[in-house]
Amino acid sequence: MFRFLRIFALSILASVSAVAAVEADRVADLLARPPADHDPDSRVRLGMAKDALRDGFSELAVVFARDALARGNLPNAARDAQNMVLASALIERGDFSGADATLKNVSAGSKQKNLMQALIAIGREDYQAAGTFLHGVSASDLPEELRPWFFLSTALVRMATGERVEAEEAFAQAEKNAVSSAQRERFAFVRVWAGVMLGSVSNAELDLLEEQWEASQNREDGAAFGRLYVIALAKTGQREKSLEVLKKITGIPKDSEADFALLEGLLSISSSRERARDAFLRVIAARPSRAMQTSALAGLWQCVQRADADGKKEEAILVANAVENFFAGIVSDENTRDIELFTRARIALSVGNVRLAGTLATELLDRNPASALVPDTLRLLVGIAIREKEYRRAVSLLERLRETPGLSTEDLLRTGILIADCNFLSKDFMLAADAYGKVDSARLTPDLRGAIFFQRILSEIRSGSPEKAAALLDSAEETKGVPADWQMRCECVVIEALQERGQATAAAARAKEFLARDDLLADFRIRILWIQSLLALEVQNPTLAQKNADLIAELAENFGDEVSPQLRAVAPELRSRSALLKARATFAEGKEVDALRLLKNLRDRYPGSAAAVMSYIEEGRFYASTGRHDLALLCFEKVPERYSNERAFSRYVAVAYFEAAQQAATLGRPAEAVRLMDAVVTQFPESTLAFFSRLRQADFFRILNDFDSALAVYDQLIAKYPRHADLRRVEMSRADTLLAIASRTEKDEAARAAKAAARTKALAAYERLYSLPDEPPALKAEAGFKWGYATEHTLAVGKEAELQANAAARKIYWRTVSGILGKDVPAKPEKTVDSAAGYWVSRALFAIAESYEKEGAFKDARDVYRKIDEWGKSGLIPGASYAASRLEALRGK
Repeated sequence: MFRFLRIFALSILASVSAVAAVEADRVADLLARPPADHDPDSRVRLGMAKDALRDGFSELAVVFARDALARGNLPNAARDAQNMVLASALIERGDFSGADATLKNVSAGSKQKNLMQALIAIGREDYQAAGTFLHGVSASDLPEELRPWFFLSTALVRMATGERVEAEEAFAQAEKNAVSSAQRERFAFVRVWAGVMLGSVSNAELDLLEEQWEASQNREDGAAFGRLYVIALAKTGQREKSLEVLKKITGIPKDSEADFALLEGLLSISSSRERARDAFLRVIAARPSRAMQTSALAGLWQCVQRADADGKKEEAILVANAVENFFAGIVSDENTRDIELFTRARIALSVGNVRLAGTLATELLDRNPASALVPDTLRLLVGIAIREKEYRRAVSLLERLRETPGLSTEDLLRTGILIADCNFLSKDFMLAADAYGKVDSARLTPDLRGAIFFQRILSEIRSGSPEKAAALLDSAEETKGVPADWQMRCECVVIEALQERGQATAAAARAKEFLARDDLLADFRIRILWIQSLLALEVQNPTLAQKNADLIAELAENFGDEVSPQLRAVAPELRSRSALLKARATFAEGKEVDALRLLKNLRDRYPGSAAAVMSYIEEGRFYASTGRHDLALLCFEKVPERYSNERAFSRYVAVAYFEAAQQAATLGRPAEAVRLMDAVVTQFPESTLAFFSRLRQADFFRILNDFDSALAVYDQLIAKYPRHADLRRVEMSRADTLLAIASRTEKDEAARAAKAAARTKALAAYERLYSLPDEPPALKAEAGFKWGYATEHTLAVGKEAELQANAAARKIYWRTVSGILGKDVPAKPEKTVDSAAGYWVSRALFAIAESYEKEGAFKDARDVYRKIDEWGKSGLIPGASYAASRLEALRGK
């Protein structure tokens, strides 16, 4: 209906061509990637696994550690470190077999590995083996986060061998070195458990205690002697008998009931978790001291952990549910509410009830803001947020954590890096750049310093400021201490960003200077040679592109020792890609026969490569550019015919379908184009092209005058892609379709009512698009013109209705013009606009002038045409020549 439909279609084609190029022709992705452990997503998971383990969130630690290990290309040192974290988390959960198997994946022996093996031996109650593993290990051999575990394992071995004084000293060191309040509470529980279960009692001592208990059963001190006898039995490994004796003890004083219940829980935790659970709940119900309630709460958590480690998930859930039911029926103890909520949150998390864990943790923060457990609780919520990929919420929690008093310098540094990484992962790139810039890089290792600087550069680029990224990279102060290889990696992404933003001159200058470096690593040399080739093709210098293609192929054939394993692994892909690049450059030189021969040779030499698949697309694009659309269509169709069953080439198949649809449309076969676009949508729903394919399908439906189908597609796109960058374009096309429906000739009364409703919806859509804040001027100008157009072409009939419609439309047109050019229009424009916005402003002004002409207001019409002529000659808007011709036609009127 509108004359500007073709302009709109061309703008969509331009955008999808760029998408196709990115989907199918991105060699830089093969080269010089940052190490996997420095990718923000990997680094967050690596760090969160350690934090979760430190704070006792073994469920989260296992999830994050396994997630990090599943990512490819981890350096050996990072993989070993993560396996150590996973082993520690499995030990915490009581899964000693799983921990043992995990440690076998650690490539080299170390003091840390010895400590883990000792902890596994302790879990299996083999204290002699644990002592052997600990022999020769000291706290100074271990990183800070493992030192408390060393002291704890030492204490347990000492306690098991009867060295009680030394054990107590080690327990004190473990609690002193604990890196979180949660860990300290956990160690306190283990200390209580060890005091009951470990140690040595001679047969003579055991016999004496039995005699004393039997003799005192009818006395007031009978319960006390019975307790000593029960503990002695436990220390000799007779736990079942100790439970039998405990059951026979009578006359327990009221103030000792909780103590005896705790003892029962500790004795039962390995044999009967239901009995242990009930005993620990009796302790809490008695509301003894905080220390005793804390031990009981830790015991409940152990019941859940051990059931889960034994593969009894249902039992773990039953324990967790019983705990929640118990606390729902009692009044909170203000003295222990924080540790109660924290433990319940840990239990809920252990059985997978993430929502309840989050609710309980949030309640703790709200009701006990001064608790020592606040930092641990915030880390729990951060872990949940990151697990659910809610990175913005994670940032908010991390910022709150950073303000918590008492955090160590190391904690503050790690929190700052997490904030930056989570901002990056949430795509808040401006905030990420700022956060990376605030990290105290002087405290980082050189490699991590380089990784953080790289992320800062990348954040600036993705926030739309490659110039700022370049300035940072050129600053001696900012790059101080950043290793040379990281600076090279940064230079690569800066050059690529400048190229992608159309700043070819600046990109080419940096590439030339970069390639002149004497210390340039082969990884980065190949990457920039490739970018330089693309730049050469952009500026019509195919000779340089050909030269670089040959150089890349030569380097890939004869790698020296200095190249990375990653680059060596993709050498065949580089050789095939360089052949494709040379063919493109040969096409650019106008040597069609030679270029086609190069493509054939590529397919013969590298038949299973991505470049071979792309060669058909490259050939098709050449034919399309020279107007041979039938040959282009044949080339594009060969890709799905030959490669549709090969998963590795799916993105190229999607591109080929999309390109084939464009050619079918150009050949006047819109129905075939719709079918080909449907193949993209149905077979490749996750492809970037799926959105554009559906959008083009709707456009083709409009060409076929099937406006109802087009409207349905636009509605589906809006529902499925509510945050897509091109969503406003979809909304505009939907409004155009509604207006087309409103313009149909209908005789049926119901159809006429639907027609009127469609026009009302179109008007509302145009008005909304015009009124949206922070949208590009071109979109606002287009929406404003169409809003006026729809208002002017009313469905009402009669002279009076027409005059009212014209007047209302002129108000909208003038509002659009002044909204784009400034409030002083029509006197004097205050702004300059891009060509797209200028086009729609010109259309609005012509519509105003034509409206005056229809009403016979020739003076007003001439005034408007003069403005168009004046502003057109100044280059502000198009249409000066036509305005001058209209002024000539109105002369004398």
